[in-house]
Amino acid sequence: MSDPRHSPQAHDPSAPFSLRRPFVLIVLPALCLALGGLLVAVSTAITGSVESAFAAEVAGQHRRLLVAAGDGPEAPAALADEAAELGYLCAAMLDPADLAAAESTCPPPAGITAEELAEHGPLFAEDPGPEPAWIVASLQTAASGAPVALISRHPAAAAETRLRGVALGWTLGLAAVFLGALALALRLVIRAQHEIDRRTAALVEARAAVARFASAHARRAASAGHRARRVQAVLLFPDIRDFSGFADRASPEAAAALAGDAARIGMEAVLAHGGDVDRLLGDGMMARFDGERRQDQAWAAAEALLRAAAARGLPRRIGVSVHEGEAVEATIAAGDRADFTLLGQSVNIGARLCAAAGPGEIVAEAQATLPEALRLEAGAVETLALKGHRDAVAIRRFRPAPARGAAEGEGTGL
Repeated sequence: MSDPRHSPQAHDPSAPFSLRRPFVLIVLPALCLALGGLLVAVSTAITGSVESAFAAEVAGQHRRLLVAAGDGPEAPAALADEAAELGYLCAAMLDPADLAAAESTCPPPAGITAEELAEHGPLFAEDPGPEPAWIVASLQTAASGAPVALISRHPAAAAETRLRGVALGWTLGLAAVFLGALALALRLVIRAQHEIDRRTAALVEARAAVARFASAHARRAASAGHRARRVQAVLLFPDIRDFSGFADRASPEAAAALAGDAARIGMEAVLAHGGDVDRLLGDGMMARFDGERRQDQAWAAAEALLRAAAARGLPRRIGVSVHEGEAVEATIAAGDRADFTLLGQSVNIGARLCAAAGPGEIVAEAQATLPEALRLEAGAVETLALKGHRDAVAIRRFRPAPARGAAEGEGTGL
């Protein structure tokens, strides 16, 4: 199985970073789940807070009820009357020490003790009986100074309506704020994705435009980093013969058109046969062929180049050299400019051989081995003195053979 870490998508700089999709598919659902849990927790907390606030409010009423009821034998009846005026279902004063055994028309919550009342203050409980009620128990001090547990029951319907209103208001308010923040975040993510896509497209376009000025080897070196090294390569140099004389007499447009046509013909021949154009040299170029079949590929490209140039009928013909040797592959940089190319004696020899080639000729060292499939006519071995080199070089000149079946005297026009 392929490792996704090494998939083309993982390393493709032309693919924009996907921000919107993970946000919508992962982050947004996670935030919605978190919102749901938060709202449940907030609703529970608000419910508890409202219940505690209700118990504290009723405990304050209990103190006022005790003051109004007094401390005589009529106190229980007076307490009941005052409670009825406040809308209580019932109210009673009980002995804190005997709450568990107390019998009253307004019974306390089950299991309540005086210690709990003293420690926790007013206690709240619900009675889901036939007539649902809220119960509040508080520890008070009677007018005589004796402690007393005051128990009151309240209609649950009105209290629960109040509770639901408060809890719903807070919950909906928090949900609205959170959802508004999510909507804003989603809008910002969508805008950010559009900006990422726009900038990525601009970057890819700029990268493609810049890539036209660099060879495939240079693009790979720029992407992966590169250290200078020695390589064995076959170098191919095509060059327009007497281009300077043509450019002096022709219009700038005609000179540029000739150089462009020659470059296109050379580029197509080199790329079609597995080579790489290292650099364009005005009216010529330097191409390289690597790998085990580099000799066959370079010679096939040279023949194809000359035949295509002849068929195109360029106003100036092209000379070509093919040379194999060791070269230094390196990045040459100065300031904010850099160039990735081949250096060394082999490059120099290839360029000198090209300069010696006549129109429609391929010049190579005499010991060069040609593929059998090529249809090239070889000239005699010559000795050529190369500028900048002490020893002369044995060379041979090659021309494309006439097409099969052509009449005598009808060549290729090269």
